[in-house]
Amino acid sequence: MVRTPVLIPSPDGRHAVRKDITRVAVDDVPILAAGTAPKGLFGRAKTAPVVVERRYGLCYQLWEVDPARFVGRVVVAWLSVEDMPDAMGYFRDADRSRALGLRQAYWDAIAWTQLEHGGGPEDDVPPPTAFPSWFQADDRLLRAAVDDLDAVADRWADFVAWQPDGQAFWVRTNGFHTCVGLDGTASPRLWLERKGLMGNTWVPCAEYAYDLEALPGRQARETFADGAAILDGAPSVDVMHPVMIPVERDGWVPTDPSARATPSGAVSGAPAGAPAGEPAGEPGNRIVVVVPAWTVVGVTEAIDALTARMTPDLAGRAEDDEIELCFAVDGWRLAEGEFFDRVGQELPDTLPALRRLVETASDAMARSAFLYSDSAEGVGLLSRAVRWLGVLDTSTLPTLMAYGRVVDAEHEHTFVGETVPGIVRVHGWTDETIDFVFWVLVRNFFNGLQDFDEVWSGQHLRGAIVQRDPVEVARRVVELNRDAITSRRYAVPGRPGGLEQLAADIPQPHEPWAVAFFAAAKEELSR
Repeated sequence: MVRTPVLIPSPDGRHAVRKDITRVAVDDVPILAAGTAPKGLFGRAKTAPVVVERRYGLCYQLWEVDPARFVGRVVVAWLSVEDMPDAMGYFRDADRSRALGLRQAYWDAIAWTQLEHGGGPEDDVPPPTAFPSWFQADDRLLRAAVDDLDAVADRWADFVAWQPDGQAFWVRTNGFHTCVGLDGTASPRLWLERKGLMGNTWVPCAEYAYDLEALPGRQARETFADGAAILDGAPSVDVMHPVMIPVERDGWVPTDPSARATPSGAVSGAPAGAPAGEPAGEPGNRIVVVVPAWTVVGVTEAIDALTARMTPDLAGRAEDDEIELCFAVDGWRLAEGEFFDRVGQELPDTLPALRRLVETASDAMARSAFLYSDSAEGVGLLSRAVRWLGVLDTSTLPTLMAYGRVVDAEHEHTFVGETVPGIVRVHGWTDETIDFVFWVLVRNFFNGLQDFDEVWSGQHLRGAIVQRDPVEVARRVVELNRDAITSRRYAVPGRPGGLEQLAADIPQPHEPWAVAFFAAAKEELSR
């Protein structure tokens, strides 16, 4: 499959930008010598410092809209190797110097491969065969490279907002915000001294809110539960290092504490309105959300308040990887599963808020660790919210895939054991559900789905597709999952996953349709 990030048009409709998945820029910045301004899109004027640090540039494409024309690339964030994704897990190495050296060699190879591959603006990331020989010799490296490029495409340098004049835009990477002009000028990566950096994250992350409003003059207002600050995104000569906005210059306006005695959607340890007899203290891993009213507006407000708490540092509060959510509604408390079941059944118009919650939580867990509601039973955090998303509307399946990418496939059981079959039962075998289920099979949730024939025969996938052209079905499956299949990054000992596992698990000998399907898939994968 060729992935093409969506173009995001400017307010005046003249330009558009999108994440560039074909390039990671590389440059060295002096530590002991004064920095110089960037020249062009990737290069910098070189000095002769005693010490330099390597930086990796995440890029966006610039387009004119009418007629559509690719204009060029801009670097929207320069990151140290410690800021980059690390699917190999080098950050766990107790020898920090060795770990940094390995990570740098790894990302240098990825960036060089992209440059040598020479992808055009409409191309996808390089195929596994484009990587150097020492990558080819280690399947772990190839799988990690594909995963890390997926992470860059999905979660690093996320678009946040256009400036009102359409001449600049904001992106966010690990909580740091950057304002980037269409002319290539940019601010440093900004963070607030007032809020600080998150703890318990494997990649450096700044505390940030999910509400950022662009203001004239390349500024933005970032709103938190307790107030709002102003970010100054003016262009800078030194864009290579993050810049802290000190307390005295962040324009902080605190939230008026007298506006409400009990704020709607409050998230707390002991909410007002809890039933009599509740202890004043709460376990450290419990989050209590106050629901102001059992209406679409009230529940949406409560879910959005919870969404604001879904940050990578939440993992630091977990006990045995568990976070306990409960909801205070009309003086009573609902457990997480009961709350989301009632929401799905009674207030389906809260779907947009549910989607924001799951997307935000998936992003946070991708940066820290997967969390559970009940680790002993393999129940993932927000699993019922995830299920209701898919049940209510199949247009949310990309959100379910984002959650599925961070699920602990070895220990979590509800995603593949309950959510996936639940969606099929409600919506039937539509084009969307067939694509989704093959996506799941390729990713090999091996402990929750031991036998693919459960899906093929038990859930009647076979009956849904054998009336279709096996060659066309095979081409579609390969088109949507080529990288995941060819990289074999989801294979585990004894469980290869994907089409290979499907072929082994379904009844033998294969019926003619299955023979044609697997043959066509093999031929398509060889191209």
